[in-house]
Amino acid sequence: MVQRQTEPYRRSFSGSVGAGMGALMGGAHKQYYVLEHRMSSKYHRAGETQKIIVDQVEMGRDPRCQVRFDDSFTSVSRRHAAIVRDGAGWKLVHLSKVNTTLLNGRPVTDEWYLQNGDEIQLSSNGPRMGFIVPQGDRSMIKNINFTERFSLFRQQALKPYKQMMVWMSVVFLLVIGGFIAWSILNQQQAQKTNEMLAGSIASVSARQDSAGVEAQKQLAAVSTQAQNAAQAAIQASQASQTSTSQGISQLRNELVGLKSDLKTVREEKAENESARQAAAVSEPVAAPASASVAPAAGGMTSYESCFPYIYYIQLDKVEHTNKKGKTEVINIIRRWAGTGFLLSDGRFVTSRRIIERWYFQVNGNLMDEDMRPLNKAVCNLEKVVAYFTAYSSSGDALTFTSDQFTCDRSADNYTVLRGPLGGLVKGARLRIAPSNGGKDWAYFQTAKKGGLKFDPSKSTSLGRGIPLTILGFPAEVGINSASGPVYGSGVTANSGLDRGDIMTTNTSFEVGGSGAPVFAVSETGEYEVVGLISSMAEGQRGVVVPISAVR
Repeated sequence: MVQRQTEPYRRSFSGSVGAGMGALMGGAHKQYYVLEHRMSSKYHRAGETQKIIVDQVEMGRDPRCQVRFDDSFTSVSRRHAAIVRDGAGWKLVHLSKVNTTLLNGRPVTDEWYLQNGDEIQLSSNGPRMGFIVPQGDRSMIKNINFTERFSLFRQQALKPYKQMMVWMSVVFLLVIGGFIAWSILNQQQAQKTNEMLAGSIASVSARQDSAGVEAQKQLAAVSTQAQNAAQAAIQASQASQTSTSQGISQLRNELVGLKSDLKTVREEKAENESARQAAAVSEPVAAPASASVAPAAGGMTSYESCFPYIYYIQLDKVEHTNKKGKTEVINIIRRWAGTGFLLSDGRFVTSRRIIERWYFQVNGNLMDEDMRPLNKAVCNLEKVVAYFTAYSSSGDALTFTSDQFTCDRSADNYTVLRGPLGGLVKGARLRIAPSNGGKDWAYFQTAKKGGLKFDPSKSTSLGRGIPLTILGFPAEVGINSASGPVYGSGVTANSGLDRGDIMTTNTSFEVGGSGAPVFAVSETGEYEVVGLISSMAEGQRGVVVPISAVR
């Protein structure tokens, strides 16, 4: 890859604080971009988006880096790489002398211009980030409210110079302290002057009895002038005292703030402990009947805009009706769960293995003890219906049954179980659904408006090495309304379809997340559904059903 090199990069005050001040004032005609973190760390969770409003940011483990990673990433340098504005665009600059910087999987030795949708990785096994430029007027800094701009200014413009700003504050406070000390000395001098004036008045009064009439008049005039001067001195002393008190109060507040800043600097220098990860498992809470999905479809240029349309599916019960019409509720020991999602045309889509689990093998085995009786029942032309509730992180809830769904059962095969000596087991015929071939999907039509944008044609023609994003609720994780779906990722392993499916590699997603939507970023920066998770295999391989198969 031929490097495109311009002027050498150097961290500058104007590129950080200067550009931050311009953005704080509205950033006329200036754009911002978004970094999407694709791996969890101490300072950033997977799926987090970070708006960048300054002209240069550095990435690494140094506390002065605006995009910082903890010391558990041993292959990330303290100052690893930088993103710098170059005219109307941005470029990625490699800074580390010992570790690599990758752009879309290729090493950058000096610098390279960034394009919307690029993936940045700090070392071959380090954190990955997506570079996203919002489209149209949404990319202008002026559209960010002032409160958020001020917060970003503190985090990005001031962070590289935080220690310098602290010491400047120390000097400023010392100057203020000197001024207050000077005021206190003036106050003491005014008090001495008042005492001298009071002594003069008393001396003149003592000689008043022996003086003549003319002397009395002169004495009265002098006394009046002295009293006026004393009153003025007292008023000046009181004003000085009030100003001094206010200055002392302000100095006390500044010193408290300075103590907090110095404590923060010491803590940042001492941080060397590994990142702690915590997984919160919470039971879903049924949403109120009035809850509804508010956002409209389209314009989905961030993970969060997709969250309201992604649902955690939970099994409520399974009913079995025999040929005589008797219905009973089956006791399911190992209840399953999965993910579903709403498309913009109102279809609710998920994996068939979530809706009709009794047709699918588990870990290569012909059913488990819960599913085998259900499979035998449907093979005997009896009715099995599963009841579900689906919850989104926005609070919306859907209830449905398995018989509401449209599925493709055309590739199902029949098999039989054999005894220890190879003989057939009576009544042991089973119906097995294929684990690939683009058949692991199910949907039903809802009356809801709004949903995820999808592209059937793109799902059949993806090239090799295309980055994909997965958002879902693995069974062991469940739903957490505070954080939304779990982030995952993958890369297309080959071009087009492989036996009807999209095959992925480097797939990072929790097992049990079948039915989760799989996204590709369009040329306009929007997330479009190209498929859904069918299954995960060993070696970070994944099977994705193309959205074109759901029909």
